[in-house]
Amino acid sequence: MVLRNEGAPVAIGSYHPAFGVTLSLPTPAGRTGALAVLQPELSPDEGDRAGKTVEILRVARLIDHEMGEAESQPGPFMKA
Repeated sequence: MVLRNEGAPVAIGSYHPAFGVTLSLPTPAGRTGALAVLQPELSPDEGDRAGKTVEILRVARLIDHEMGEAESQPGPFMKA
């Protein structure tokens, strides 16, 4: 599909500034890479669940960032 430059949509994970997280959304892909990101229409219930998922991912990213900073500091059982 990519070699034939079909532009068929596949789920590709990429950072989306509008959401502030990485999401896998349908993305037509060709020889030159991702051609666009498609935003599927969601029902109100699906939109609510997607919003909750985005918020969970944002919190997880913040925790991961904080843990990374904490790991760079010597702890009580780590040699400086």
